[in-house]
Amino acid sequence: MYMLIKQAFKMIEWWKINYTKKNISYIIKSINQKRISQGKNNLKLENKISKLLKVKYCVTSTSGTTAIMLALKALGLKRDDEVILPNRTWIASANVLDYLELKVKLVDVKKDKQIIDETQIEKNITKKTKLIIPTHLNGKSANMNKILEIAKHYKIKVLEDSAQALMAKYNNKYLGTFGDVGIFSMAMTKILSTGQGGFLVTNDKGIYKKLLELKNHGINDIFEVDWNKRNGLNFKFTDLQASLALSQIKTLRKRANKLKENYRIYKNGLKNLDYIKIMPYNFKSGELPLWIECLSKKRNKLIKLLNKNKIQARPGYPSLNNFSRFKNKNKIFPNSEYFEDNCLYLPSGVNIEKKTIYKVLNILNKLSKKI
Repeated sequence: MYMLIKQAFKMIEWWKINYTKKNISYIIKSINQKRISQGKNNLKLENKISKLLKVKYCVTSTSGTTAIMLALKALGLKRDDEVILPNRTWIASANVLDYLELKVKLVDVKKDKQIIDETQIEKNITKKTKLIIPTHLNGKSANMNKILEIAKHYKIKVLEDSAQALMAKYNNKYLGTFGDVGIFSMAMTKILSTGQGGFLVTNDKGIYKKLLELKNHGINDIFEVDWNKRNGLNFKFTDLQASLALSQIKTLRKRANKLKENYRIYKNGLKNLDYIKIMPYNFKSGELPLWIECLSKKRNKLIKLLNKNKIQARPGYPSLNNFSRFKNKNKIFPNSEYFEDNCLYLPSGVNIEKKTIYKVLNILNKLSKKI
């Protein structure tokens, strides 16, 4: 057992984030002040996020997944309503749609990036279509100008899945702030990490009030006498978690720059390798690589070889159309298929050291003879 643990520590982890004594001190202070459940720290965090992203309202939740659920309910979606979703996205949004008995309409991604192909959206719209969910996967933006134009024309809502795109921008505006609602994740492998957690942003006061009710059993104020007329569940974010998030807020821009630096080092180190190519990012347009995303036709073999060299590498997600509950035999997704077969993520994170990246690059260069 000891040897297994010892070996695990030698492994270069796929994601690297550290919590400092300062981070921990925020949690201790919260405990000492008896701020444990949702309270003042939570409100302070919501206000800081609103100011950061330049939106009117922010509502925290237990995860990015529950944030999606809250958004769908606040937007008034009902059973059998249709929702357009990119075929390449994390399973959370599709699972919530399925759980709420909404109909998933899958759209292929672009040839050059794993982002919904906006030119394929209109052909998938029917009278039952009520919502479009563009996913800004790994800090890359969907074409929000075109998507908002389509949504306005057909009078349907837009929910931005920005779980992987905090601090990324489109046309000099933060992702997640274009549609009716934007959702974000504060899970372990995010730029702002509280282990688990998420939040929603909106500029619509009506949606904001509905979100507050839905996340707390329909209650806005426990001293009210008529909150029994509303419904909801418990998706409250604790002050302990909020305090951990508050300890990181001031460093978000620094963390974003670190992610860009990681990318530049990898891009330069991989430029002469034929068997693996780093996905392009445009920093001037506001894209932000949360993770180091690469493509390799030898993906599976490469991951095994990296593991043998004590380096974790994560394969890309399976496409949604390959899950039995979302399968449509009459549709093909050629671009999604390409990314599913070739995508992988190399070690990255807000706290990964340069020497660790150089070690990964050194191994990758040595492996070129074996691939």
